[in-house]
Amino acid sequence: MTGTADTVYRTVDVGFTCGSRPAMVYVGTLTDGGQIPAPNIMGRNDAYQALLLGKNRANPYPNCMLVTLDPGTGRVTSKVIECPISADITYVPATRVRDTVYMFGGHTNADNLYAYSIDLQTWRQVPKSGHWPEPRFCHSSFCLGGKLYIVGGHTVSDFWCYDPETGVWTRLQGMGGRLGRCSTVVVGDVAHMIGDEGKNHMLHRTFSLSQGWHREADLPFETHSCGCVAHTVGVGSEIHILGGYHSRKGVHVYNTMTKQWSLHWRQGGDLPSSFGYSRACLISPDTFLLCGFYEMVVGQLPVGTLVEPSREGESLIEQEAALERRALTSLLTRLNVPNSAIASSPLTDPVLPHVASVLEAQEAEITRLRQTVRDMQTVRDMQTVRDM
Repeated sequence: MTGTADTVYRTVDVGFTCGSRPAMVYVGTLTDGGQIPAPNIMGRNDAYQALLLGKNRANPYPNCMLVTLDPGTGRVTSKVIECPISADITYVPATRVRDTVYMFGGHTNADNLYAYSIDLQTWRQVPKSGHWPEPRFCHSSFCLGGKLYIVGGHTVSDFWCYDPETGVWTRLQGMGGRLGRCSTVVVGDVAHMIGDEGKNHMLHRTFSLSQGWHREADLPFETHSCGCVAHTVGVGSEIHILGGYHSRKGVHVYNTMTKQWSLHWRQGGDLPSSFGYSRACLISPDTFLLCGFYEMVVGQLPVGTLVEPSREGESLIEQEAALERRALTSLLTRLNVPNSAIASSPLTDPVLPHVASVLEAQEAEITRLRQTVRDMQTVRDMQTVRDM
């Protein structure tokens, strides 16, 4: 079974490409709950933005850019951010902690820690003091509980926590074993680390403040150095694995509620080109940027994307009902209905599908009106050219 539509990809030129896993992180507006807001509640001064940093193949300078997505037109623009970090920086993650982005290490960056102010759009180097992690690249980083965590790397396996309030690094108990070139994404209060460059490319490890480290079931495919984003689908989330060393044009999807991986390719679901050593991040609730060696791609995630294998004893009607329920909850989430309200609602109530169909019709009408405005602007532009 598949969802209602496939992911739509388009190539964009933002003056930045990188085939060595650049730093990519969402730096736009967040809700009070720390989520990327739906377009219908975006204010005049709000923005969908992502920060990119790495060895730029499109242009040796700059190595840091701010990318903005217009939710109305879908237009993607970029601007240069002055950056003190080496232009040759590669294999480095970046993590947002509240209103600051932190970047530690990276190839050519040794053991330096840099902080980017989202409000000021400026970088600064954090002075070293006390205990400090050793140099690393190809490592993972994530944020939980308002703190920065880094783990592993190409030659190291240790686990550290940085508290921005105190400026102190603390070494923690690791899971054991080296962790390199995996893809990391946080869903709720759990950090997922997927793939590995070591002997087992099928590793899937998680970490939470309440449960610590846990090894999940092995992946049904091999991967490392892939793009990775988490997409909210109502009650639950999907993790999308995009490209990677072993499946450069492939897309795999993981349901964090059922812990099931999609094993089927959808028509048009493959990536438009090869993304071997890639990185990805969301730039809106259902739109991601995917950066590869030769190009930057924008992917538009559909409602109800999960490709879910049938469960034993489940009838086709039950499977279709589950798919409709997931699509409905995803739609309500996109319209900013709280998860608590969705979870407590009787989604089998016949009134909800009716409400959803009305809302979908309204969205379709808004899309039609936007296209009409764009067509009118095109006609005016052509008339202006003729009159010149």
